Amino acid sequence: MALRVKGKKPGADFAVTDIDSRKELERALNALRRKAGKAGLLLERHVERIEGGLRVVGWRDPVFGCALRVGLSGAFSEILRDVAIRVCPIRRTEAEGMLQEIRAWPLLARTLEAARLEPVKVAEVLVRFSDLMIARADVAELVLDPVGFARGEVLVIAAAGTVLR
Repeated sequence: MALRVKGKKPGADFAVTDIDSRKELERALNALRRKAGKAGLLLERHVERIEGGLRVVGWRDPVFGCALRVGLSGAFSEILRDVAIRVCPIRRTEAEGMLQEIRAWPLLARTLEAARLEPVKVAEVLVRFSDLMIARADVAELVLDPVGFARGEVLVIAAAGTVLR
């Protein structure tokens, strides 16, 4: 097994090879942590091919409270205003309805089929995200973009948020 590490700075990429046991993996990770120092270390699972993607946004509205918005990943859903919005918390049937409400649903449905993924799995992620927004009153906004699909799994590729002080 090999562990490839990509750094944000030019020349910061390197690889750790010949990892044959859990002990060797722990040793390699400890070395990476020391090298990263205060900058920290983020490990991500490598996925060869990701189908499609969604943008999921949770925020605190001054009138309605916690809300959730979903659309295709990228700028098009925002520019075309092809999003579904609900006030949190949501249930699974509401989440499924959000997915089917966007105009891009036919494209999304084909994408999910290609990834061997039932829409209910994506709906469950939306419900959990809604629950997280309710539970974490200190989070002003949280964006998951993209949320991709691969081999029957829903994968959050990137997330960013704003925390209230």
